[in-house]
Amino acid sequence: MSVNQQEKIKITWFGCASLKIECGGTAIWTDPFITTLPGAENATDYNTFSGAREILLSHGHFDHMISVPELYKKQKINVYCTKTPGEKLIKHGVPKARINLIAPGDSFNIGGAWVSVYQGEHIKFDKKFIAGVAWRAATSPRRLVNLLKMGSASRKLPEAGETVVLEIACGGKRVIFMGSPGLPEGADRPEPGADALIIAYQGNYDPSPVALSITEALRPKAVMFCHHDAAIPPLTPKQNVGIFIKKMREKNPDIEVIDPVAENEALL
Repeated sequence: MSVNQQEKIKITWFGCASLKIECGGTAIWTDPFITTLPGAENATDYNTFSGAREILLSHGHFDHMISVPELYKKQKINVYCTKTPGEKLIKHGVPKARINLIAPGDSFNIGGAWVSVYQGEHIKFDKKFIAGVAWRAATSPRRLVNLLKMGSASRKLPEAGETVVLEIACGGKRVIFMGSPGLPEGADRPEPGADALIIAYQGNYDPSPVALSITEALRPKAVMFCHHDAAIPPLTPKQNVGIFIKKMREKNPDIEVIDPVAENEALL
């Protein structure tokens, strides 16, 4: 099917930055994360991702790629990622033949979809966000154990400055996925006017200023949250998306805001 033909794109969010984007008979999954931590919101397991075959990774942090080797043991997958995550996946048992290395400036097709890669930038945790992590860990022995486990995983799986922005075009529509909200100054970026911008709403005590700046730069028809849930207690709190929604109504009422419910489909 030509990418110029109009067709609905179906987006399903599963928690964290894990999504399934479907169009024209093609299903693309992003950053699959099996949430086994006690107290996690929107808990997932292998069955959540049992249909995953084509997987895009936005960057190499543990909550975006650590589940990929486990998925490979269950099913044959193709992974599209940058150099450092690719090396880590090979080390953890994913065959090199199943890994497709990508970099900013690349474009390639997955089934009926066309994927373009742009340089991204991982959000910098602010002091109030870090203080919140410490407080949540200090007030719960279970969350403290979680944090110690995550600290070990984070050291083994660095972001390495390789965060990318991924644009998926299919059926005459475009979806931009940002697994961490950041657009480097001077770097190429997707054209404004995409049908949807899916943005990780996490990493700052109040992510709304960063998210608003990116939304106004890219001017999508709709913006959809991901990674805004407490999927990784105590590291990621449940974010108050109402702040961003209020600002959007005041400043950009023409842009639809989608606050997804886990495992429910959104149609574009």
